Order: sequence, then C-alpha cells, then structure tokens
Amino acid sequence: MANLLLHSLKEFDEIIFALLERAKPRSVLEIGSETGAFSDRLMRLCEDTGAELVTVEPEPAPHLIERALTSERFHLYKGLSLPFLEGVGCRSEFVLIDGDHNHHTVFHELMLIERAWAAQGIEGTILLHDVGWPCARRDAYYGPGVIPPEALHAHSYEHGTTLDRNELIAGGFRGCGAFAWAKHEGGPRNGVRTAVDDFLREHPRFVYNAVDAVFGLGAVTVRGTKAQRDVDEVFAPYDNALIRRLERNRLELYLKVIELQDALDAERARHAPANDASPAIETAWEVAS
Repeated sequence: MANLLLHSLKEFDEIIFALLERAKPRSVLEIGSETGAFSDRLMRLCEDTGAELVTVEPEPAPHLIERALTSERFHLYKGLSLPFLEGVGCRSEFVLIDGDHNHHTVFHELMLIERAWAAQGIEGTILLHDVGWPCARRDAYYGPGVIPPEALHAHSYEHGTTLDRNELIAGGFRGCGAFAWAKHEGGPRNGVRTAVDDFLREHPRFVYNAVDAVFGLGAVTVRGTKAQRDVDEVFAPYDNALIRRLERNRLELYLKVIELQDALDAERARHAPANDASPAIETAWEVAS
C-alpha cells in the first residue's frame, strides 16, 4: 500500500532535471526534503556539475545530517524556511519549494526569494510542488503554532478532504495527526496556488506555468528570461487536457481506495476481540507518505 499513491517530487525527475541541465545553476535551494531521497538525486547532480545544494528541512533524515558534516557542496539548515530566508537569504538560481503547504508560508517564501534575487540580479527558476488539489485552495498545517493567528484558518487534524467539497468530511484524504487541513476550501489567503496568485499580482514581472499531475508542479520565472523559455519548452508536452483528466482519475481512484480502506477498518473493528492488538491497515497519511 505504501507505494500506491504517486506523491513525491521524484515523479517529476524528467522535468526537473531537464530544467537543471538547461539552467546549469551554481547553487540549488531545496525547501523540504521529506525522506531525503530527492535530496540524494540533487546531491549527485551537484557533485557532477560543481554546484552547491542547500537544503532547508526541520526534521532532516539522519543520512542527510551525516552527509552535511562531510560535504563541501551540501549545506543543511535544520529549521523552517522563513527564518532561513529572512536571515540567510537566497543565493540560489534554482529553487524547489516542497515544504509547508499553506498560503502564509508559500507567499512569504516567494516574497523573500524575490527580495534576495532583486538584490543580486538573479533571474532564476522557482519550482513549487502541491500547487494542485488538495492544497491549491486549502491550507495544510504541519505546525499551526508557527503561523500568525491572523493568517491561520480554522482547521482540523481529524477530518479529511475530498474532491468538489468545500467543507471537510469524516474520512477522505487526511493527515491522521500528522497535519491539519483548513476547514474550508477557497477564499482569501487560503492554499498554495492562491499564494502564487497573490505573489504574481504584486510582482507582475513574474510568470507562472504548471504541470497538472501528481498534485501539481508549478514554475515561477521572470518574464522574457532564458529561465521562462526553458520552462515553456520543458513543460509544454505535459500541459494538456489528457494530463488533467488522468490526474482527476488518479485522485478519484485514490479517494475510493481510502473509502474502501476505512470501511474495511470499521468492519475489522466490529469483529475484533476486545483484546486484539493487531495493527490496523495503514492510514491515508501513511500511504501518502
């Protein structure tokens, strides 16, 4: 079950590494490293090209910590992205954002990167994961306590989200304690795509492209630059109605699997002896992780 749902940036290998090959950045910034598997791919590329990799992750995988202690090209910041960008800034021409998927975090990540780039004359590429459903227009919070109260929506750890419903439901795609969803979809300052839209409104020299698959991969570049032309070229084969239909079907099937899994768990619970300590079927979050 653990590999049932395609969810990681590694599913975009062909796209991301095609862009890296064209960009030839001196520095790559990765915000959010999950298990570190994609970081390993980036590290190998940087070793081959002589670039540096800077990874920002509050809970890095142990092997990344070990690697950072011995590598001259890999720099690991154990912490949240906004304090890093406010304090250190961004010298990287190529940025991958796959961290906390809410409007406040993503909007300010983009604003801080733009400020750092403007000061250094950088016109690079920003890639963002989870610009599609379910995070496009609904905040997710790994740590609601770090979000300013005025930017925090009412949220739930217990309930899940499903397609074509603004409100959360009992069941659906959920964090099972690992993260919370905003209780309503849409509206001001809600979701990753909304954060991108708000950033573009304040900085019209930037443009946006997207691949609407595997929760969505977005790209933000400066209009008329080589970076924009590279993204246009690499994204073009994936920007079509077929890809969007396949993603919709993938999500519908996955939500059906969660529904059936929940029904099976409930049936097993009804028939289990009172002292049965057998493990439950994986939660939606465990499957997605």
